[in-house]
Amino acid sequence: MPMKIFLIGGLTLEKDDPGYLSQLDRLTSSTTELGRSIAAAGHDLLVCSPFEGSADVAAACGALEANRLDGQASTVEFHHPDAAPVVAEMERFRARFRSPVLKSFLHPTPKDDAGVDQFEYAWLLAQTYAMDRSHTVIALGGKTGKAASLLLALADMRRKPLLPLTYLGGAAAQAYDRRRYILEDQFGSDDLSALHEPNRSSEIMELLIKATSHAPKVTSTLRPLKIFISYPRARPCEADFVEAVLRRRQCDVVRDDKDFRAGSAIPNEIDAAIHGADVFVAIWCAEYACSDWCFDELSLALQRRESGKLTVWILCVDNTRIVPPGARALTNYPARSREELERHIIVLLEQMR
Repeated sequence: MPMKIFLIGGLTLEKDDPGYLSQLDRLTSSTTELGRSIAAAGHDLLVCSPFEGSADVAAACGALEANRLDGQASTVEFHHPDAAPVVAEMERFRARFRSPVLKSFLHPTPKDDAGVDQFEYAWLLAQTYAMDRSHTVIALGGKTGKAASLLLALADMRRKPLLPLTYLGGAAAQAYDRRRYILEDQFGSDDLSALHEPNRSSEIMELLIKATSHAPKVTSTLRPLKIFISYPRARPCEADFVEAVLRRRQCDVVRDDKDFRAGSAIPNEIDAAIHGADVFVAIWCAEYACSDWCFDELSLALQRRESGKLTVWILCVDNTRIVPPGARALTNYPARSREELERHIIVLLEQMR
């Protein structure tokens, strides 16, 4: 089935950097080949910038050339701001190819009080629309802390299938670091080597097909799992690790980082957090068993589990016997190392899908 593939990319170096021209050549050659592979496989390419020297133009040229040579009819869509200089550049590019499969979509350009176009926001608006219209995203390069970083963070939030190519560094490499464990779960570390080297576009296309076939079915009501971590304040290390593993897998993690007096009632915000959670994770250990407020949190979680409103995971990080009667009847997961903790979490998350 044909896919719409959105490509976002850019240089990470400034023009006065000695490595600028070398990086530009690497960007152009690799994205041209990506564009060829996308069109040759019968998929549509979505890009934004019609300006020469961009990854967008290089990929579009590759796709249009593949269409011409192979007789393909894959479309190339440009999504760009409705502003005179951008429209003029788009017309120059269109005149260069005069292809019926080349389409452009104009998006409004915000203006300030003086009527001056705010291009940073205009490009982000066009890029966000293109991303939402696509089935999957390829990212490479892009300056960190700029629009690319924000757009890729939005892709994370929306659980959009994304292949971040790391060989230019930048925002795409940061996105890879965030998704590394998710990607390894999907593809295996050996297959991911294609993301680290240019000119392996045929392998990247295979990964794209896998990414979309294994992607969660996104609907307007889909949201990340909300997970509450209950742990003793005297032993935060395991909770820190569990939180990191869950966040890497796009979970919404809640934990109480504030101390409160032993024996007192659960604070309102903790009560509300447990009531709003999908999963309650207890980091069971000797310190947990000796904590009145951990017992209170677990007791509330077990009550909600009995009513069918909460899933409870008990991760046992030492040999302490589980005391609460309601918890003793549950399956618990011994985890004496970080590797065991991560393995249990991956399996438990798969069961929640």
